[in-house]
Amino acid sequence: MREPRFRFREDKAAEAAVEIIRLQGGHSDMIRVMKLLYLADRESLEKRSIPITGDRYVSMDQGPVLSMVYDLLKDTAIDSVWHSRVHREGNILSVAGGAPLGALSDEDRQIIRVVVERHASKDTWALCDWTHRLPEWKNPHGSSIPIEVSQVLSAVGRTIGEIEEIAQEEDGWYNLHRAIGVE
Repeated sequence: MREPRFRFREDKAAEAAVEIIRLQGGHSDMIRVMKLLYLADRESLEKRSIPITGDRYVSMDQGPVLSMVYDLLKDTAIDSVWHSRVHREGNILSVAGGAPLGALSDEDRQIIRVVVERHASKDTWALCDWTHRLPEWKNPHGSSIPIEVSQVLSAVGRTIGEIEEIAQEEDGWYNLHRAIGVE
């Protein structure tokens, strides 16, 4: 089976994080934002066959993680779209300012809103425990294990044939973006 490839959109990831932070009162801990971003991508894959961020996923000790967002969170010294929108102080994230980027669609925002509302009653550690029950998460025992998009799609009920169709369509978009110089 061919693996669907999506292009990481830092602008969408940053704007989705800002939306999550705003929906939680203007600040949130890093782990919680990471879990909600993952769950929003997962919900989007279930509903629309495309993620919001296009990031790659990994299983880590506290549950699924968006790989490139995780790297952005660790390296606060780099100048990026993410850091112009999301401020980190210790383990707390807040909105850094600036007008919305316009990267998120109304559907993206609705998915994020639904995910945040669905998990509002869980504290961060209960949310982590909850993500450990997702079928695509595997205990990495202190390391990390890649989670393929096809695993997520399968976990949300897509058939092998549907995953193949998604991969074929995304290959076309991916190749088009590379051909016109959009990485």
